[in-house]
Amino acid sequence: MDTLETQEERIDRLELYVHLLRQLVIDQEEYSLWDWALVNQLNNQQLHSIQQIRKNSVLCLMNDEHKTIPFEEVSRDLKEVLKTADCPNDDDAVKLLLNKAVKMTPYRRLQYYLD
Repeated sequence: MDTLETQEERIDRLELYVHLLRQLVIDQEEYSLWDWALVNQLNNQQLHSIQQIRKNSVLCLMNDEHKTIPFEEVSRDLKEVLKTADCPNDDDAVKLLLNKAVKMTPYRRLQYYLD
């Protein structure tokens, strides 16, 4: 995490954490990705980037007209985001992230990348 975080950035991150914790309280298993995001101290931008990668991957898997994004590309994109968060950014970290993401109903199709 960037040690030069401004007070505004810190407040934004803490507001994000409050939002994530509210969902975690509802269902710890389904929202375990949020716990992972909290532990790794992701900020809004990093979490948003991960969500966009997941969303685009799922949309391609759902839509026959779009080419499925290869795992290597999804993995590369996720690793880039993880690197900015100063958390593990290897294949195991990507698989852990995807394993937590597939527990969330909208992202169950991401299991395709884990099979």
